[in-house]
Amino acid sequence: MPLRTPIFWFGILLAGTILRLVGLNAESLWLDEGFTLHCATAPDLWQALEKEGNPPFFFLCMRGWIELFGLHPVALRTMPALASVLALWLFAAGLRSARMPGTAATLTLALYAGSPFICWYAHELRPYSFLEFGTVAMFCGWQFALRGRVAIGCLVAAGGASLACNSHYFGVPAAAAAFLVAWLEPPRARSRWLVALVILGAALTAIPGYVHYLPIQLDHRWGPQSHLGLGYLASLPLRLFVAHGGALPRLLLGVVAAMVGALVLVTIKNLWQRHAAEWGRTAAIGILAPFAVVLAVNILIEPRFTARYFIMATPYLAMFCGLAAARWPARRTNISVVVILLIFGSATAASLQLQVNDGYREACASVREHWQEGDRVGTVTGMPIGYCSGPLHAYLTPAMLANGFDSTHEMYSESPPSQTGRLHLVVRSMTPIDKFLRENVETLPITHRSPVVNRVQHLLVEWP
Repeated sequence: MPLRTPIFWFGILLAGTILRLVGLNAESLWLDEGFTLHCATAPDLWQALEKEGNPPFFFLCMRGWIELFGLHPVALRTMPALASVLALWLFAAGLRSARMPGTAATLTLALYAGSPFICWYAHELRPYSFLEFGTVAMFCGWQFALRGRVAIGCLVAAGGASLACNSHYFGVPAAAAAFLVAWLEPPRARSRWLVALVILGAALTAIPGYVHYLPIQLDHRWGPQSHLGLGYLASLPLRLFVAHGGALPRLLLGVVAAMVGALVLVTIKNLWQRHAAEWGRTAAIGILAPFAVVLAVNILIEPRFTARYFIMATPYLAMFCGLAAARWPARRTNISVVVILLIFGSATAASLQLQVNDGYREACASVREHWQEGDRVGTVTGMPIGYCSGPLHAYLTPAMLANGFDSTHEMYSESPPSQTGRLHLVVRSMTPIDKFLRENVETLPITHRSPVVNRVQHLLVEWP
């Protein structure tokens, strides 16, 4: 029995929307989000992007968003969260157009709507939700074209490819996966070449930005993100459903792992028996193609294999697991959807309680508490000038930042350190600068120390 009834699907979509929009201020802005704020508020955006690690489109959108809604963290995080909400609703439209078994489509939608991984990264001030939306748009455009709406399908697919590739460099493997899906899977010859070529052409719109920025950005070596270990690769199906799995309660993580593992095994059984095999191929291409592209690049350059970069694989992973319901009756699917949303909702709630992000909010609260007229704000993070101070824009008042940031105590500063008045240092410790902190910063006349929260601390330095 098909489960494409509007009321049932609307309930799933409502649950997914709520999970993406709750807790926007539960976590402090962290260092990478500060990079976004620095670029979006810099006088010269184009110059600031030279030390970023992504193409410019997301930062242009964030710049306009800040002009309209300001710098409050909730306002800032609403933009990527809304992009993820739109991706969810568009994905539902694509699934309704698809000729997938109704129970499988419903379970797929529930897995994607409740995914704690997606819901977590919908909050971050980074281009992940734009990459997610672009991936979904390419899939849905392909489906629309297959069902006879060729013009609108090509337009949606083209918009998705351009958005993904101009917002995040991992938009390239996302577009590669969509190209292969559109080329290999549709039964109709015209759609086979048309949508695939539209995706390819739209992806090529990112080339001018890549040619300009990529060589400059690669000159700033940030080091490998992770190693390509077998254990990491084997755990990716779980990592792409939950965020911060290692910090979640073990029982909850075990329940999620058992659920995902069971769905994968049932799907494999269905595919072995050739039930919904064509959708199994589509999901497999969408999951494996990005990893194949990135693994090849990793071998040639350096490991950049953090799970969040592969947000484009999660819709296809949800589809693969959703195929477990290809032969289920409606009642079993209904019950499974409710259970999945409850489990995933619990995982999302637990993630929001972890406080795993940097403690810039707490450090800046201490700065505000001890502020006096004439004080100055400085940073010690070991990051390039500007990028080290990004989160402070959201947590300190314009009056406090009117004179800019004192960076004379940064390890790379070429200016003589300031030695007068009261200086509020926001310090982010990490292994490369720990020795510098001990030998230089800790020797200053510090009159107040806030608690260290996720490696971030406020130090009040007061010279006689």
